[in-house]
Amino acid sequence: DSSKLFPLLPSPPLALSLLSLLLLTSPPLSLPLPPSSDQCNSLVHRLVLHFSSQPSPPPSHLHSPSSVISSITTGIWSMMSSTAAATQPPSPLADGAVLLLLVLTHQQMSGHNQYRRALLQFTDEHSGRKTRAPFSLNLQKLYLSLCNNLSEQTTLLLYLLLQGNPHVASFIFSRSDIDLLVVPLLHHLHGSSQQPSSAHHVYMLLIVLLIFSQDDCFNKSIHELHLQKVEWYSERSLTNISVGSLMVIVLVRTIQANISHIQDKYLHTNCLAALANMSSHFNSLHLDAAQKIVTLFKQLAKKYHRMTQKTTPTTTPTSATPLSPDSEAVFRESADFSTEVGVVEEILVMILEIVNSCLSHRLATNPHLVYCLLYQREVFSPLHTSPPLMDLVRNILSVVEFFSKKLEESGPSPYSSPFVLETIIRCSATWPHHRLRVFPELKFRYVEEAQPEEFFVPYVWTLVHKNSPLYWQQFHVSSSPSSSSSTTPH
Repeated sequence: DSSKLFPLLPSPPLALSLLSLLLLTSPPLSLPLPPSSDQCNSLVHRLVLHFSSQPSPPPSHLHSPSSVISSITTGIWSMMSSTAAATQPPSPLADGAVLLLLVLTHQQMSGHNQYRRALLQFTDEHSGRKTRAPFSLNLQKLYLSLCNNLSEQTTLLLYLLLQGNPHVASFIFSRSDIDLLVVPLLHHLHGSSQQPSSAHHVYMLLIVLLIFSQDDCFNKSIHELHLQKVEWYSERSLTNISVGSLMVIVLVRTIQANISHIQDKYLHTNCLAALANMSSHFNSLHLDAAQKIVTLFKQLAKKYHRMTQKTTPTTTPTSATPLSPDSEAVFRESADFSTEVGVVEEILVMILEIVNSCLSHRLATNPHLVYCLLYQREVFSPLHTSPPLMDLVRNILSVVEFFSKKLEESGPSPYSSPFVLETIIRCSATWPHHRLRVFPELKFRYVEEAQPEEFFVPYVWTLVHKNSPLYWQQFHVSSSPSSSSSTTPH
């Protein structure tokens, strides 16, 4: 009986139809919608339930085929089980349910997709609200499954729910234990710079964190949740650190890795946007977090100073003056150089805006940041005459001058680190806030592209190809929907 092995499917005929399509067709073929929305809702409901419950595979002795249908289903299950044994995933059925959910919800994204509607409109069974939702389930179990089984495909599922399902998003944002989800996200992002990772996965991790940072309650709560120790952080031992400070460290570290190796503008833009959203809520930043911010600025400020001192070609080609091959090369080099200067300048401005936002709203509760600014004061002085930076730099220099004067009044140098920190804490209460120029509040929001299927559809099928327990003939695999070659599992 296929309904016993595949209880997620509403009926054996529909089960065989969907499974055969999943197993035998190429990705460009859109899966047909079920005969009714009720059947579609039931299927999506069962798939989400299987992910939430993370069921274990049945014992092998239960598979005694007595019919053609049971033979087929048993063979598929055995294949899933044997593959699972090699990688030891927590639940092969739950993993398969997520992949199938992603396939169903990313077909006909711009059209009428009942699967997608069901996933983005279901509600919490304990909410007590009477709604016309496709179905309801236990969001507490779903949340814990997301926390405990975070992978590349579940990150994409989490993004879908946060971006498109207001009931799930509200439930997650209201959690007092949001660290259970945020820390694994940061762990994965940290690991992306340690070993080769999917660029798409890194983007999705950053976008999820950016979506989180859009919520003021989230930005406040992550600085109130503390971790005794972060075992997976490789650079140094992090103890008694807030989740907010850990997020700052990992995001800044991602920017540093991107500038050094990948040099993807959109990647560091997303990191900086999340930091900017958090900046007015920074609270008791860990010393390592404050050092990361100021050190990144120092590295880029030195690079910016060297670049702006270089002599670059000033002539611009016109259609009336054809270029020789040599002059074409010089012009291309000049254009690339100008672009690089602009990117570095853009990052410097964003970092200065983030620091200014923190100083304007939370100077008294962030003595470690003030300490780091004092320690690296020489970095900021050369930039106070640079037009794009000078107003922002002057604010920081005003803070540095105030606390430097307070230190001088406290006694002769040299000053020990504890003494400097104690002086900063004591004098923060008398800091005249009116001395800072007030800048607009930093608020960035994630907006999905106009044609998201161009990114998501190939990405989903890449995840299916990589993570499903199916054998794929590599020479048939094609990421182009218009290609004559099909991506066929065998």
